[in-house]
This record gives sequence, structure tokens and C-alpha cells, in this order.
Amino acid sequence: MKPAIRKSIATAIFSLYITGMHAALTQADWRADVGYTRLAMELGDTMPGGMGLGVCQVEAVAPAGQVYTWMPDPANAAFAGNSLTDYSGAPAG
Repeated sequence: MKPAIRKSIATAIFSLYITGMHAALTQADWRADVGYTRLAMELGDTMPGGMGLGVCQVEAVAPAGQVYTWMPDPANAAFAGNSLTDYSGAPAG
């Protein structure tokens, strides 16, 4: 094999290796970024799952036909099994 071809192959292999290493080192993990992974390891089986917690959702005004609404549509399948309480008095959208 000619030295020029051998050098090209070696350069290509090295480039692929470096690219692969860079990709492996830079993979983002939001759990690690926000400390969730460390907290989960610290708490182990005692880590709360979030069941029974109340959640507050605040939305900007959105047009629903001719009416502006502040409330999500409780009939939407995404809210199945959840309770939505409208404190604004606005129509559901």
C-alpha cells in the first residue's frame, strides 16, 4: 500500500475516533444538569414520586373562536384522570 493512501486511512480513522469521543463526552442529560441524578442516588428508594401533589398552571390568554380563554380544555385527552379547577371564571378553551 502506498504511504499516501496509508496516511489518508490513518487520518480518517483518527478523525472518526476523535469525533466519536467528542460526541460521547458532549451528550446532554438534563437530569444530571439539574442535579436529579445525584438526588435520586442520594435518596434511593425513599425518593418521592410526586403522587398526590397539587400543580398550578398559569396560561396567557388564547382565542377560542370569538371568545378569549385562560383555561385549558378539560375535555382534552391529555388531562384524563386529572382535576382542573378554574379560579378565573373564564371559559374553557
